[in-house]
Amino acid sequence: MRNVFGTLRLLAVAIIGAAALAACGPDKDTMRFEGKLQNIRQAEFYIYSEENPAAGFDTIHISNGKFEYEKKIDRPSVLTLLYPNFSKTYIVAEPGATIKMKGDAAKIGEAEITGNEDNKRLTEFRQRMFSQPAANLRPAAAQFIRDNAVTLSATAIFLQVFAELRQPDQRYTAELLQILKSAQPQAQILKDLERRLLPLSKAAEGQSMPSFSLTAASGTTITDNDCRRSPLLLVFWASWNYDSYSLLRQAASLQKRFAPKLQVVTLSFDTDKAAAARQIKDAAPDLPLVCDGKGFSSPHAETFAVNNIPGTMLIDAKGKIIARDLTGKQLDDRVQALF
Repeated sequence: MRNVFGTLRLLAVAIIGAAALAACGPDKDTMRFEGKLQNIRQAEFYIYSEENPAAGFDTIHISNGKFEYEKKIDRPSVLTLLYPNFSKTYIVAEPGATIKMKGDAAKIGEAEITGNEDNKRLTEFRQRMFSQPAANLRPAAAQFIRDNAVTLSATAIFLQVFAELRQPDQRYTAELLQILKSAQPQAQILKDLERRLLPLSKAAEGQSMPSFSLTAASGTTITDNDCRRSPLLLVFWASWNYDSYSLLRQAASLQKRFAPKLQVVTLSFDTDKAAAARQIKDAAPDLPLVCDGKGFSSPHAETFAVNNIPGTMLIDAKGKIIARDLTGKQLDDRVQALF
Protein backbone atom coordinates (compact mmCIF):
# COMPACT_ATOMS: atom_id res chain seq x y z
CA MET A 1 0.00 0.00 0.00
CA ARG A 2 2.87 2.33 0.82
CA ASN A 3 4.26 1.73 -2.69
CA VAL A 4 0.88 2.57 -4.23
CA PHE A 5 0.70 5.86 -2.32
CA GLY A 6 4.29 6.64 -3.30
CA THR A 7 3.53 6.03 -6.95
CA LEU A 8 0.43 8.22 -6.77
CA ARG A 9 2.44 10.98 -5.09
CA LEU A 10 5.08 10.87 -7.85
CA LEU A 11 2.34 10.92 -10.48
CA ALA A 12 0.73 13.95 -8.87
CA VAL A 13 4.07 15.76 -8.77
CA ALA A 14 4.63 14.97 -12.45
CA ILE A 15 1.17 16.26 -13.39
CA ILE A 16 1.63 19.45 -11.38
CA GLY A 17 5.07 19.97 -12.92
CA ALA A 18 3.73 19.49 -16.44
CA ALA A 19 0.92 21.94 -15.76
CA ALA A 20 3.39 24.47 -14.40
CA LEU A 21 5.54 24.15 -17.50
CA ALA A 22 2.50 24.56 -19.73
CA ALA A 23 1.51 27.69 -17.85
CA CYS A 24 4.92 29.26 -18.36
CA GLY A 25 5.34 31.71 -21.19
CA PRO A 26 7.90 31.34 -23.96
CA ASP A 27 11.56 32.20 -23.53
CA LYS A 28 12.41 35.89 -23.65
CA ASP A 29 13.78 35.55 -27.20
CA THR A 30 10.82 33.52 -28.46
CA MET A 31 7.28 34.37 -29.51
CA ARG A 32 4.50 31.85 -29.05
CA PHE A 33 1.39 31.77 -31.22
CA GLU A 34 -1.46 29.49 -30.19
CA GLY A 35 -5.09 29.23 -31.11
CA LYS A 36 -8.38 27.41 -31.09
CA LEU A 37 -10.66 27.49 -34.12
CA GLN A 38 -14.18 26.19 -34.46
CA ASN A 39 -15.55 24.13 -37.36
CA ILE A 40 -12.20 22.67 -38.34
CA ARG A 41 -10.28 19.59 -37.25
CA GLN A 42 -7.19 19.09 -39.36
CA ALA A 43 -5.61 21.75 -41.57
CA GLU A 44 -2.45 23.75 -42.26
CA PHE A 45 -1.61 27.36 -42.87
CA TYR A 46 1.61 29.31 -43.18
CA ILE A 47 3.41 32.04 -41.30
CA TYR A 48 6.30 34.22 -42.41
CA SER A 49 8.02 37.50 -41.64
CA GLU A 50 7.19 40.58 -43.69
CA GLU A 51 10.65 41.94 -42.92
CA ASN A 52 12.37 38.94 -44.43
CA PRO A 53 10.05 36.91 -46.69
CA ALA A 54 13.09 35.36 -48.36
CA ALA A 55 13.66 33.42 -45.12
CA GLY A 56 10.74 31.24 -46.15
CA PHE A 57 7.47 30.00 -44.74
CA ASP A 58 6.84 27.95 -41.63
CA THR A 59 3.86 25.59 -41.56
CA ILE A 60 1.37 25.70 -38.68
CA HIS A 61 -0.57 22.46 -38.21
CA ILE A 62 -4.10 22.54 -36.81
CA SER A 63 -5.15 19.39 -34.97
CA ASN A 64 -8.64 19.07 -33.48
CA GLY A 65 -9.06 22.78 -34.02
CA LYS A 66 -5.97 23.74 -32.00
CA PHE A 67 -2.45 24.81 -32.87
CA GLU A 68 0.72 26.06 -31.21
CA TYR A 69 3.79 27.58 -32.84
CA GLU A 70 7.01 29.12 -31.52
CA LYS A 71 9.65 31.19 -33.28
CA LYS A 72 12.78 32.98 -32.09
CA ILE A 73 12.66 36.72 -32.80
CA ASP A 74 14.93 39.51 -31.59
CA ARG A 75 12.45 42.41 -31.78
CA PRO A 76 8.75 43.11 -32.29
CA SER A 77 7.80 42.16 -35.85
CA VAL A 78 4.86 42.00 -38.24
CA LEU A 79 4.16 38.41 -39.26
CA THR A 80 1.84 37.25 -42.03
CA LEU A 81 -0.59 34.35 -41.75
CA LEU A 82 -1.29 32.89 -45.18
CA TYR A 83 -4.33 30.62 -45.45
CA PRO A 84 -5.03 27.91 -48.07
CA ASN A 85 -7.48 30.24 -49.87
CA PHE A 86 -4.59 32.78 -50.19
CA SER A 87 -6.22 35.31 -47.87
CA LYS A 88 -3.97 36.84 -45.22
CA THR A 89 -4.04 38.10 -41.65
CA TYR A 90 -1.27 40.21 -40.14
CA ILE A 91 -0.22 39.90 -36.50
CA VAL A 92 2.34 41.67 -34.35
CA ALA A 93 4.70 39.33 -32.50
CA GLU A 94 6.96 40.24 -29.58
CA PRO A 95 9.83 38.31 -27.95
CA GLY A 96 8.62 36.59 -24.78
CA ALA A 97 4.93 37.14 -25.58
CA THR A 98 2.14 34.68 -26.33
CA ILE A 99 -0.27 35.66 -29.09
CA LYS A 100 -3.66 33.94 -28.97
CA MET A 101 -6.20 33.43 -31.73
CA LYS A 102 -9.77 32.20 -31.47
CA GLY A 103 -12.71 32.22 -33.80
CA ASP A 104 -14.60 30.36 -36.50
CA ALA A 105 -12.49 28.86 -39.28
CA ALA A 106 -15.25 29.76 -41.75
CA LYS A 107 -14.81 33.43 -40.80
CA ILE A 108 -11.08 33.42 -40.25
CA GLY A 109 -10.72 37.10 -41.12
CA GLU A 110 -12.89 38.01 -38.13
CA ALA A 111 -10.96 35.88 -35.62
CA GLU A 112 -10.02 37.52 -32.34
CA ILE A 113 -6.26 37.86 -31.92
CA THR A 114 -4.88 39.07 -28.59
CA GLY A 115 -1.65 39.06 -26.62
CA ASN A 116 -0.62 42.70 -26.86
CA GLU A 117 -2.12 46.10 -27.59
CA ASP A 118 -1.16 46.00 -31.27
CA ASN A 119 -3.14 42.83 -31.90
CA LYS A 120 -6.11 44.12 -29.92
CA ARG A 121 -6.19 47.23 -32.12
CA LEU A 122 -5.89 45.12 -35.27
CA THR A 123 -8.71 42.81 -34.19
CA GLU A 124 -10.98 45.73 -33.36
CA PHE A 125 -10.30 47.36 -36.75
CA ARG A 126 -10.86 44.15 -38.73
CA GLN A 127 -14.09 43.31 -36.93
CA ARG A 128 -15.42 46.86 -37.25
CA MET A 129 -14.72 47.01 -40.98
CA PHE A 130 -16.52 43.75 -41.72
CA SER A 131 -19.81 45.56 -41.08
CA GLN A 132 -18.87 48.60 -43.18
CA PRO A 133 -19.28 49.21 -46.93
CA ALA A 134 -16.14 48.36 -48.92
CA ALA A 135 -15.81 52.01 -49.96
CA ASN A 136 -15.11 52.94 -46.33
CA LEU A 137 -12.09 50.66 -45.96
CA ARG A 138 -9.32 52.83 -47.38
CA PRO A 139 -10.32 56.11 -45.69
CA ALA A 140 -10.75 54.28 -42.37
CA ALA A 141 -7.42 52.50 -42.76
CA ALA A 142 -5.67 55.77 -43.61
CA GLN A 143 -7.06 57.39 -40.46
CA PHE A 144 -6.05 54.37 -38.38
CA ILE A 145 -2.48 54.71 -39.68
CA ARG A 146 -2.37 58.43 -38.93
CA ASP A 147 -3.70 57.88 -35.40
CA ASN A 148 -1.34 54.97 -34.59
CA ALA A 149 1.71 55.74 -36.74
CA VAL A 150 4.28 54.86 -34.07
CA THR A 151 2.92 51.32 -33.71
CA LEU A 152 3.43 48.15 -35.70
CA SER A 153 -0.35 47.80 -35.91
CA ALA A 154 -0.29 50.81 -38.26
CA THR A 155 2.34 49.06 -40.40
CA ALA A 156 0.17 45.93 -40.46
CA ILE A 157 -2.88 47.89 -41.63
CA PHE A 158 -0.82 49.54 -44.35
CA LEU A 159 0.29 46.10 -45.54
CA GLN A 160 -3.25 44.75 -45.41
CA VAL A 161 -5.07 47.58 -47.15
CA PHE A 162 -2.56 49.38 -49.38
CA ALA A 163 0.53 47.28 -50.10
CA GLU A 164 -1.46 44.30 -51.43
CA LEU A 165 -3.18 46.28 -54.20
CA ARG A 166 -2.09 45.45 -57.73
CA GLN A 167 -2.46 49.15 -58.48
CA PRO A 168 -1.64 50.98 -55.21
CA ASP A 169 -3.81 54.01 -54.55
CA GLN A 170 -1.46 56.94 -55.12
CA ARG A 171 -3.77 59.23 -53.13
CA TYR A 172 -2.67 57.43 -49.99
CA THR A 173 0.51 55.44 -50.59
CA ALA A 174 3.15 58.18 -50.61
CA GLU A 175 1.53 60.19 -47.80
CA LEU A 176 1.04 57.23 -45.47
CA LEU A 177 4.51 55.81 -46.07
CA GLN A 178 6.01 59.18 -45.18
CA ILE A 179 3.93 59.34 -41.98
CA LEU A 180 5.03 55.85 -40.99
CA LYS A 181 8.69 56.48 -41.81
CA SER A 182 8.70 59.68 -39.74
CA ALA A 183 7.17 57.85 -36.79
CA GLN A 184 9.35 54.72 -37.17
CA PRO A 185 12.61 55.98 -38.75
CA GLN A 186 14.54 52.75 -38.09
CA ALA A 187 11.95 50.37 -39.57
CA GLN A 188 13.57 48.54 -42.48
CA ILE A 189 10.24 47.13 -43.63
CA LEU A 190 9.00 50.66 -44.39
CA LYS A 191 12.11 51.46 -46.42
CA ASP A 192 11.58 48.25 -48.39
CA LEU A 193 7.93 49.10 -48.98
CA GLU A 194 8.81 52.59 -50.18
CA ARG A 195 11.35 51.20 -52.64
CA ARG A 196 8.79 48.69 -53.95
CA LEU A 197 5.62 50.77 -54.08
CA LEU A 198 6.51 54.33 -55.01
CA PRO A 199 7.93 53.44 -58.45
CA LEU A 200 4.44 52.22 -59.36
CA SER A 201 3.38 55.80 -59.95
CA LYS A 202 6.02 56.04 -62.68
CA ALA A 203 4.97 52.77 -64.31
CA ALA A 204 1.21 53.02 -63.93
CA GLU A 205 -1.41 52.91 -66.66
CA GLY A 206 -1.25 56.05 -68.76
CA GLN A 207 2.47 56.60 -68.19
CA SER A 208 5.20 56.25 -70.80
CA MET A 209 7.10 52.99 -71.01
CA PRO A 210 10.20 53.14 -68.77
CA SER A 211 13.66 53.01 -70.27
CA PHE A 212 15.15 49.53 -70.02
CA SER A 213 17.82 47.19 -71.31
CA LEU A 214 17.14 43.48 -70.91
CA THR A 215 19.48 40.60 -71.66
CA ALA A 216 17.65 37.48 -72.75
CA ALA A 217 18.87 33.97 -71.95
CA SER A 218 19.80 33.64 -75.63
CA GLY A 219 22.23 36.55 -75.23
CA THR A 220 20.09 39.01 -77.19
CA THR A 221 19.75 42.52 -75.75
CA ILE A 222 16.26 44.02 -75.77
CA THR A 223 15.82 47.75 -75.14
CA ASP A 224 12.85 50.10 -74.98
CA ASN A 225 13.94 51.56 -78.35
CA ASP A 226 13.63 48.11 -79.91
CA CYS A 227 10.05 47.85 -78.66
CA ARG A 228 8.58 51.07 -80.03
CA ARG A 229 7.64 49.83 -83.48
CA SER A 230 4.69 47.66 -82.32
CA PRO A 231 2.70 46.84 -79.17
CA LEU A 232 4.63 45.05 -76.44
CA LEU A 233 3.41 42.58 -73.82
CA LEU A 234 5.71 42.06 -70.82
CA VAL A 235 4.98 38.99 -68.69
CA PHE A 236 6.24 38.89 -65.09
CA TRP A 237 6.37 35.40 -63.64
CA ALA A 238 8.27 32.82 -61.55
CA SER A 239 8.48 29.05 -61.69
CA TRP A 240 7.44 28.75 -58.03
CA ASN A 241 4.12 30.48 -58.75
CA TYR A 242 1.33 28.12 -59.80
CA ASP A 243 -0.55 30.63 -61.97
CA SER A 244 2.54 31.63 -63.94
CA TYR A 245 2.41 28.51 -66.10
CA SER A 246 -1.04 29.25 -67.51
CA LEU A 247 -0.12 32.91 -68.11
CA LEU A 248 2.97 31.86 -70.09
CA ARG A 249 0.84 29.54 -72.20
CA GLN A 250 -1.63 32.36 -72.81
CA ALA A 251 1.16 34.78 -73.77
CA ALA A 252 2.57 32.23 -76.22
CA SER A 253 -0.86 31.84 -77.78
CA LEU A 254 -1.26 35.60 -78.16
CA GLN A 255 2.17 35.91 -79.75
CA LYS A 256 1.29 33.26 -82.34
CA ARG A 257 -2.06 34.89 -83.12
CA PHE A 258 -0.76 38.41 -83.55
CA ALA A 259 2.88 38.04 -84.65
CA PRO A 260 4.68 39.96 -86.00
CA LYS A 261 2.50 42.87 -84.89
CA LEU A 262 2.77 41.94 -81.18
CA GLN A 263 6.05 41.55 -79.30
CA VAL A 264 6.11 39.43 -76.14
CA VAL A 265 8.95 39.32 -73.58
CA THR A 266 8.89 37.27 -70.38
CA LEU A 267 10.73 38.33 -67.21
CA SER A 268 11.26 35.62 -64.63
CA PHE A 269 11.80 36.62 -60.99
CA ASP A 270 13.30 33.27 -60.07
CA THR A 271 16.54 33.00 -58.14
CA ASP A 272 17.15 29.69 -59.93
CA LYS A 273 17.89 30.37 -63.58
CA ALA A 274 17.73 26.67 -64.43
CA ALA A 275 14.21 26.39 -63.00
CA ALA A 276 13.12 29.38 -65.06
CA ALA A 277 14.64 27.86 -68.20
CA ARG A 278 12.84 24.55 -67.64
CA GLN A 279 9.51 26.29 -67.12
CA ILE A 280 9.75 28.49 -70.22
CA LYS A 281 10.85 25.54 -72.34
CA ASP A 282 7.79 23.60 -71.26
CA ALA A 283 5.19 26.40 -71.34
CA ALA A 284 6.35 28.86 -74.01
CA PRO A 285 9.57 27.82 -75.75
CA ASP A 286 9.25 30.44 -78.50
CA LEU A 287 9.11 33.42 -76.13
CA PRO A 288 12.29 35.25 -75.04
CA LEU A 289 13.28 34.67 -71.41
CA VAL A 290 14.90 37.31 -69.22
CA CYS A 291 16.11 36.06 -65.84
CA ASP A 292 19.06 37.49 -63.92
CA GLY A 293 18.63 35.10 -60.97
CA LYS A 294 18.17 37.91 -58.44
CA GLY A 295 14.47 37.38 -57.69
CA PHE A 296 12.78 40.51 -56.42
CA SER A 297 16.19 42.06 -55.79
CA SER A 298 16.51 42.40 -59.54
CA PRO A 299 16.62 45.99 -60.82
CA HIS A 300 13.87 44.93 -63.25
CA ALA A 301 11.43 44.71 -60.30
CA GLU A 302 11.91 48.43 -59.68
CA THR A 303 12.06 49.46 -63.34
CA PHE A 304 8.69 47.88 -64.10
CA ALA A 305 7.27 48.32 -60.57
CA VAL A 306 6.48 44.63 -60.27
CA ASN A 307 4.23 44.25 -57.26
CA ASN A 308 2.62 40.89 -57.99
CA ILE A 309 3.45 37.56 -59.60
CA PRO A 310 2.18 36.71 -62.13
CA GLY A 311 1.67 40.08 -63.76
CA THR A 312 1.64 41.79 -67.12
CA MET A 313 2.33 45.18 -68.68
CA LEU A 314 0.74 46.00 -72.04
CA ILE A 315 2.31 48.87 -73.99
CA ASP A 316 0.99 50.33 -77.24
CA ALA A 317 3.03 51.19 -80.32
CA LYS A 318 3.50 54.76 -79.08
CA GLY A 319 5.21 53.54 -75.90
CA LYS A 320 2.27 54.23 -73.58
CA ILE A 321 1.34 51.78 -70.81
CA ILE A 322 -2.31 50.97 -71.47
CA ALA A 323 -2.91 48.10 -69.02
CA ARG A 324 -1.27 46.32 -66.11
CA ASP A 325 -1.74 42.93 -64.53
CA LEU A 326 -4.45 41.67 -66.86
CA THR A 327 -4.81 37.91 -67.25
CA GLY A 328 -7.31 35.50 -68.76
CA LYS A 329 -10.10 36.87 -70.93
CA GLN A 330 -9.36 40.48 -69.93
CA LEU A 331 -5.86 40.18 -71.36
CA ASP A 332 -7.11 38.50 -74.53
CA ASP A 333 -9.74 41.18 -75.09
CA ARG A 334 -7.33 44.07 -74.50
CA VAL A 335 -4.71 42.69 -76.89
CA GLN A 336 -7.40 41.98 -79.49
CA ALA A 337 -8.58 45.59 -79.20
CA LEU A 338 -5.12 46.82 -80.21
CA PHE A 339 -5.51 45.25 -83.65
